[in-house]
Amino acid sequence: MTNIAHPSRTRQQPPETLLRVRPVAAACSLLLLAMGAAEAQTAAPATETVVVTGIRRSIETSVAAKRNADSIVEVVSSEEIGKLPEQSVAESLARLPGVTGQRGASGRTDFISIRGMPPKYGGAVMNGREMVSSNDGRSVEFDQFPSELVSSLVVYKTPDVALVGQGLSGTVDIRTLKPLDLSGRQVTVSLRGETNSQSQSVAGGGSTVGKRFSASYVDQFADRTVGVLLGYAHLDTPAQTVSNRINEYVNPYNNNPNCTKAVPESWCPVPAVGLPLATNGKGPLDYAAFPQRFEIFAETKSNVRDGLMATLEFKPSKDLRSQLDLFYSKFESKTVSSGFQAELYNGIWSGNPAERPVFSNLTTQEVGGNTIVTGGTMSQIANGVINNTTRRTDETSAFGWNTSYRVNDKLSFTADLSFSRNKRNEAFYEAYAAPFANGAFSRGSFNFVTPGTDPDAQMKITPAGTTSLVDPNVMRVGDPFGFGSSAGPGWTGPVRKPHTDDEIKSLRLSEKYALDGVFSGVEFGVNYTERTKNLQKNQFDLFMKKDAGGTYINTVPSAYLRSPVNLGGYGVPPVLSIDAEALAKSGFFDTKQAYWLTTTSDSGVQEKIITGFAKADIDTEVGGIGVRGNVGAQFVSSSQNSNGWSWVGGTAQTNPINLRAVSGGKDYDDILPSLNLVFDLKNSLVARFGAARTLVRPEMNDMRAGFSSKLTAKTPVDPNNPTAIRAADWSGDAAGNPQLEPWRANSFDLSLEKYFGKRSVIAGAVYSKEGSVEHLFPRDAVRLHQCCARSAAGTDQECGECEHPGQWQGRVGARRGIAGCAGRQPAEPDARRIWHRGFGQQGSQLDTRRR
Repeated sequence: MTNIAHPSRTRQQPPETLLRVRPVAAACSLLLLAMGAAEAQTAAPATETVVVTGIRRSIETSVAAKRNADSIVEVVSSEEIGKLPEQSVAESLARLPGVTGQRGASGRTDFISIRGMPPKYGGAVMNGREMVSSNDGRSVEFDQFPSELVSSLVVYKTPDVALVGQGLSGTVDIRTLKPLDLSGRQVTVSLRGETNSQSQSVAGGGSTVGKRFSASYVDQFADRTVGVLLGYAHLDTPAQTVSNRINEYVNPYNNNPNCTKAVPESWCPVPAVGLPLATNGKGPLDYAAFPQRFEIFAETKSNVRDGLMATLEFKPSKDLRSQLDLFYSKFESKTVSSGFQAELYNGIWSGNPAERPVFSNLTTQEVGGNTIVTGGTMSQIANGVINNTTRRTDETSAFGWNTSYRVNDKLSFTADLSFSRNKRNEAFYEAYAAPFANGAFSRGSFNFVTPGTDPDAQMKITPAGTTSLVDPNVMRVGDPFGFGSSAGPGWTGPVRKPHTDDEIKSLRLSEKYALDGVFSGVEFGVNYTERTKNLQKNQFDLFMKKDAGGTYINTVPSAYLRSPVNLGGYGVPPVLSIDAEALAKSGFFDTKQAYWLTTTSDSGVQEKIITGFAKADIDTEVGGIGVRGNVGAQFVSSSQNSNGWSWVGGTAQTNPINLRAVSGGKDYDDILPSLNLVFDLKNSLVARFGAARTLVRPEMNDMRAGFSSKLTAKTPVDPNNPTAIRAADWSGDAAGNPQLEPWRANSFDLSLEKYFGKRSVIAGAVYSKEGSVEHLFPRDAVRLHQCCARSAAGTDQECGECEHPGQWQGRVGARRGIAGCAGRQPAEPDARRIWHRGFGQQGSQLDTRRR
């Protein structure tokens, strides 16, 4: 593992502590003047002992860790064990400058973006060990980690070659406490509650009351040679939401020349009735843009997380130290949703003029040179209610054993063995229902208004007639939108039960040797990592059964009805609420597996990575200026392979004969040099420079071996047998690529930091990342074990191994940014100004440019 603090270096450095920074470009000069007064302090008597605790100690620790680091880092530290205040590590990280939290579908902050780049470009480790993820990709969901079990969080913005598993944008290191670092026993218990003033949105979900509980115990035994930490954290946070969405606000006709021919292509949309042309239209089909879909949903969510942490530390002498870490987190969430949907898209593309939307009394606005529809009446609209239930369980466990031995004052060895695993199980049930009359689903008329250019306007959509969306005598189960037309008649919704298993095994050996001179020491090491990720989507289709007369049974059973859901805030009357999970499990439907979806989901990806590294620590003076840092390189050898499935034609989703096994992989090597320089200037001013070659591996699901293709009868194999199809006549759809290589970038960073006392800092930074991804989708990337010609009758012919050449190209991109100024000034002693009396300020500004 890598420590960023260097206690042996005393050049203008305060005692060991950690940081908090936030770049604020517009307020830099003002903040410098305000905080400059912190330097004029009265020195305390030499015999006085000051013990700093609580939030001040946390800030001192954070600031010192940033100052002592050889890399450009941001740090947040717990004031005491169990007292990092946020609900999760994700929310704590989001307080740091240049770090942004992203809220997922659950409403929680889960993913982290560093310097404005997507989460997939960042790395995540725990105590220096690479962590698994709980999603289909590689990005860690940080809400899986309770903040109460964490000692500190370090965000590396420039790399350290001794840290394995780094990202391209930066790396987050989640650090837990070392029990022998504390001076004695500590016991912490915390209990918190919360309430939601909004009533339960949908019956059957979470309540309106939440709670948090945590307990920690730290102690030392056997004359402080054995240390123990035990921690437990429980979180129960419900959420109630009502939301609306307008999807695909476009002109679907797009003035496509193929749709203006005397005999247009069959896929050309059918123009809506009453839709005006754009004010500045450029052709006969350049209509005003209008919403393709209206959605209004109420959701009730329940999030329950239990986390456990245990650490056993053994230090029989000053030369030997061994530590065993155990971490476990179980996160269970349930979301129950009921809502209304109006679908214009299927009427446009169905090819049936009788189903196309009819507009009247329209209002329009000009937005950005485009004419958009903002209100009016629409008729002939497919509409209905959608009910779904989602359950998800994530179990994350991690084991780490680190042992270091100091042979003498010069030489030391470290061995680190680790294992982490995540299992995710999810179940999603969905059921549709809509007004039904005369043997068919009824299309409706609705008055609507959209926000347009008014940010305070609220979308509303209200039935123009007497349409009821709640009467079980009028509503019937089924698909009024035509979503399942390719699945077959009677389709009424999907069931998805995805499972993900992610596992990382790692062994690391390193050696450090102290030197005298410009280089204070060198470190050599090797790390071996095996990672395996298996994905199974397990999607099924629900089909209505038929009665004895051959008619579909689609009356909603009363046993599965819940209280109606109120969506009146958006104009919609109460809607029918169905327990989709219970109905799907009751046997009311026939269930068939959707085999064609296996091609874009089920897969296994394996990686074997050997990382050798060499680093030299710099500690010297140049012209009276202290210079420290490190220079080194990683030598990375990667081997990856994947297996999956390919869909080779046919329209029957439930026929497994169309599946073929696919596999592939690639080996490649990288050299990643890195330089970090820190200049300790006068007046507590620190300048930093970093230059490095970095990489981040692609998302695991992008590396899957899987391809969806269709065989098309374009060229006969034999002119005398026109029904026989050449195997090469195919078209591709969704695909993964087992030969996908990482994103690589050359990065440069420059930072200037001004420190005021022990708890205040103002900093600014500029950076550049020039990168590319070689062979993003190389040609000839997909190889099928079995490729068959297919006859018109659907039988296989001429089976054998073949390749499907792809036509994808690589991408090149760059990102530059300016991280402005940051400051924190809480309570320096003996102060006469307001900001010295417990008042603190902090802020940040991030400006990035991408091309």
